[in-house]
Amino acid sequence: MAFPKNKILTCYVVDDEQHAVDATSDYILRTEGLQLNGASTNPLQAITEVAKPGGPDLTFLDVDMPKMSGISFAELAKPYTTIIFTTADPRQLRYAFPDESFECLAKPFSYEKFLACIKKIRK
Repeated sequence: MAFPKNKILTCYVVDDEQHAVDATSDYILRTEGLQLNGASTNPLQAITEVAKPGGPDLTFLDVDMPKMSGISFAELAKPYTTIIFTTADPRQLRYAFPDESFECLAKPFSYEKFLACIKKIRK
């Protein structure tokens, strides 16, 4: 999904590693046009915030998490939010989503890579 350039995009971060949540949240907070609406290390709690009407525009989602995989999470949340997977192995996503209907940031990702992803989404 593409978003207008002037729209403030609401964001949510889901990752089981706190340092990854902190890094992605920091990138969101320092980027004009983005607003951090929440973050969680627990995908079971986060799904109630993301998979609903009026949820965040963008969800930064780790693939490999305990309790609920990012793939399962994305299947539930996809109608409500644009998923940006964050993963150490982006190759595994090709099997789950062969149509490539997602964005992906390979961990660890730089602020420059993060900005390039946001720019692509806005086009």
